Amino acid sequence: MPAKREFRGVRFLLFDIDDTLFPSSEFAKKARKNAIAAMLSAGLPADANSVSAALREIICKKGANNQEHFDLLCKKLKCKNPAKIIASAIRAYHDTKRQIAPYPRVSSLLAKLRKRGFVLCVATEGIAKKQWDKLIRLGLQDSFDSVFISEELGLNKSPNFYLRICRALGAKPSTCAMIGNHPVLDVLSSRKAGMVAIRVLKGKHQKEKCNSDFAVRNISEVGKLPILK
Repeated sequence: MPAKREFRGVRFLLFDIDDTLFPSSEFAKKARKNAIAAMLSAGLPADANSVSAALREIICKKGANNQEHFDLLCKKLKCKNPAKIIASAIRAYHDTKRQIAPYPRVSSLLAKLRKRGFVLCVATEGIAKKQWDKLIRLGLQDSFDSVFISEELGLNKSPNFYLRICRALGAKPSTCAMIGNHPVLDVLSSRKAGMVAIRVLKGKHQKEKCNSDFAVRNISEVGKLPILK
């Protein structure tokens, strides 16, 4: 059960992007599947299951933000015509990117919260260009007062990351609420910094247990929480 804490005067709302504003895990799965299909069509001499397993291994080792996944995959599989195969994968991946969209009612939620007087911010971990690309493709680039990205702050998501944001906003941690899906990066770290933690139960971590102050199944439910009324 979430630990009960008393918070009053929450004014600043910080939102994660991935699996909070849009279903990034579902998108990534679909994009990689389409990229693999394109590689096979371009002549990659392998089957979909073995290519998928090799790609997962590379992503696990190099991280999701590494920009050479397909290059490394071709090297691992000893492709004879890597340029064509890599280009096919990149094309399919970026074609899938055009299909991303926010979770239902995200735009209306943000508009309502802004109307109530909340300061809306993004607090996300990742490469700045990639995270901004997501916001722009989602049509949410103008929905926030401030955008804080780990690469630009020089800090991974941790209590210090959130305290740095508080200083930038001129806000006390107790007046800030972090809204995100990750049990450690979004919930535990923001709580340790003294913020309210609102967990969105989406993405690959949704079944993991952690103590949040509030939890919602869908981000559209955030506006109904008593602390934000």
